[in-house]
Amino acid sequence: GSEYDGVDCLLEPTTTNGVSRIWIPSATSWTDYSVSLRGINTWLQRDAWLYARTTSFKSTTSPWTDAGYSCKYDVIVAVDSSTATTTGKLMMYRDQRHLASVTTDFYKDVWFTQTFTLVDDALSCSIVYDNGENVTVTATDSTYASGSTGWLIYRADTDADGFRNIYYESFT
Repeated sequence: GSEYDGVDCLLEPTTTNGVSRIWIPSATSWTDYSVSLRGINTWLQRDAWLYARTTSFKSTTSPWTDAGYSCKYDVIVAVDSSTATTTGKLMMYRDQRHLASVTTDFYKDVWFTQTFTLVDDALSCSIVYDNGENVTVTATDSTYASGSTGWLIYRADTDADGFRNIYYESFT
């Protein structure tokens, strides 16, 4: 990773035509758990995924799972690097099948925590911003009872100040 505004970051997107992904392939036996990702979006331009109960991916260049759930931070209206807010969706998928979504605003330069919780067949994904805004999407699905976790940022762009799209501070 690198540093953003004095904070050491775990992962920054570094490829302009693919994906930057981290996941734990040895943890595919995990069942009920919550996973949280703390980040900041410095340019509301690209999408990001948080994975749970995942056991395999389509490929190293695709964000989609072959087996597992994902919660997608979907920037619907990509904007220039100076725009502070844009419309998007928090979307939940099983593999590439859409399970649920909610329309929301995404904020530039505001730290957020995205949390994906799975208990039995109840799935919940939320984003809580440091500015007090929050959104949650829920679904019920029993296809996958266990699997690992991870996250991904799709592509990378650098704004005029040299910052990437999204920086991640912690993953717990």
